[in-house]
Amino acid sequence: MTAYGKADGLRFKAVLMKLPPNVAKSKVLRGLSYADAAEKAEALGMAPMSVANFNKALLRVGSFFRWADPNTVGTVLNPVSGLRLKDRVSAKDKRDPLSPEELGKLCRSPVWRSCRSTRFRHETGNVVMSEDWRFWLVLLGLWTGARSNELGQLLCRMSRNRTEWPSACDR
Repeated sequence: MTAYGKADGLRFKAVLMKLPPNVAKSKVLRGLSYADAAEKAEALGMAPMSVANFNKALLRVGSFFRWADPNTVGTVLNPVSGLRLKDRVSAKDKRDPLSPEELGKLCRSPVWRSCRSTRFRHETGNVVMSEDWRFWLVLLGLWTGARSNELGQLLCRMSRNRTEWPSACDR
């Protein structure tokens, strides 16, 4: 651990910058070392991973070296410190909004009109799904801009008579 230095971090960065996304799932790169996979990916003209994923990989390696410093005999330097790339694409521009056609198709779905049942929610029928989470999750996402995994963590329970909201939902 104490033998790694900035030169090692720079070599790691050079390899990482050439790796494509999901390198482990690529059939043409399977079984190669990361250095060999990076060279082959570059030779094949494969697009490298995004800046966000590059920075996440550096963060994981850097976290390990930050942990290792107080837990190792000797001085451990973080070889990837300061090597993050500047992400020039703003977070709001990374996600494509729904087109008017996609939004129309979504709103014409039986889930928001009436469907056969909760199980057969993709078939038209007489059941209105306004009491089901599937009905509200997409609408909340459209209204707030939140991701589905963020909305899925929300917890708000209505009382039995459905006239009172618990105090947690008032915040």
